[in-house]
Amino acid sequence: MSTPPPSPTPTPTSGWQRFASTAVRLFHDYANWLVSISWKRFFLLSVLLLIVTAIVQKLPPFRFGWTEEIQAPVVPNIKIPPIPPVPPETALQFLFASPARGLP
Repeated sequence: MSTPPPSPTPTPTSGWQRFASTAVRLFHDYANWLVSISWKRFFLLSVLLLIVTAIVQKLPPFRFGWTEEIQAPVVPNIKIPPIPPVPPETALQFLFASPARGLP
């Protein structure tokens, strides 16, 4: 009596099942690769990834912000000269006195 061969895994029928099975397969492939590398290579790749992300975040497509910075126009500081004091009445009378009437 022979044992029947194992049944093959059923192929996913819906789009979600295909996506989920592909995601699980890719995750297992990544996990197996990660287990196979040395610690030295792991730290080297980690530092390299930090450097690449620091460079890429300065590029325009990845420099997206939720707030907008608006620079207000600089208003020049204009100093208004002080109003000169009003001269006393006697000085005005002296300046505008007619020569015919004489000085007070």
